[in-house]
Amino acid sequence: MKKGNPTVGVVIGAILVIMLVILAYIIYCAVYTASNGTDYAYLGDYALFINEEDNLAPNYEKNDLIFAKRETYYSTNQIVVYNYNSSYRLGYVVKTSTSKYYIGDAMSTSFDKLYETTYENIVGSAQGRISGVGGLFKILTSTVSLIVIVVVFGLFIMFAKEK
Repeated sequence: MKKGNPTVGVVIGAILVIMLVILAYIIYCAVYTASNGTDYAYLGDYALFINEEDNLAPNYEKNDLIFAKRETYYSTNQIVVYNYNSSYRLGYVVKTSTSKYYIGDAMSTSFDKLYETTYENIVGSAQGRISGVGGLFKILTSTVSLIVIVVVFGLFIMFAKEK
């Protein structure tokens, strides 16, 4: 009887581990956002943000996956992810006052065009980015992806040969 190639087993095992990590992340995010009433799930003090626009290009471009860290306060010239008219965007803190932050971007630098917000509306400060993987990350963490992962994992368990 001919035995299968062990490399195929390692590749399939690696794919399953990655799928299970993504599944665990999706479930964690769903439980965290539902239980805390927030739009972003924090793991420690970090959240992931997909940049949807080029307002701070070339440093942060569209479809970048950005790591945002929740901090106790934000200082001037710090890049932050903030709630802007019921969506989230990237900007930098131009000015701070007692309980308010004034945020701008590369396109609107004059003081009369700054967006005024509070600490509660800031997700976190940008700590790093992975360029161009935001679209892929959005697909991998979608509901359809969750269903595909569960089905593929179930099929693998059903058809896996016992030794």
